[in-house]
Amino acid sequence: MNGKKVACEYKIKDNDKIVHKTKRDETPVLAELPSIIYEDDSLIAVNKPCSMPVHACGNFCYNTLEKLLELELSMKGLKSVHRLDR
Repeated sequence: MNGKKVACEYKIKDNDKIVHKTKRDETPVLAELPSIIYEDDSLIAVNKPCSMPVHACGNFCYNTLEKLLELELSMKGLKSVHRLDR
């Protein structure tokens, strides 16, 4: 409240600034990194670990195939044609 922690009994007043922070813990991927098995100008085939989802879902945001390819290999805007998810 107004930049300070307050007790649960605190009564909110006019012009109080309330800030609520959420911490997200993402489920780790328990496997090796995906490997590219084929790539040309219009197609990429990737062998991904079974514990890694293809795209953001549930509590997965960064530990996904899509995000890993984007951040590590600068492959942005990829679209899935077929996927075998967890």
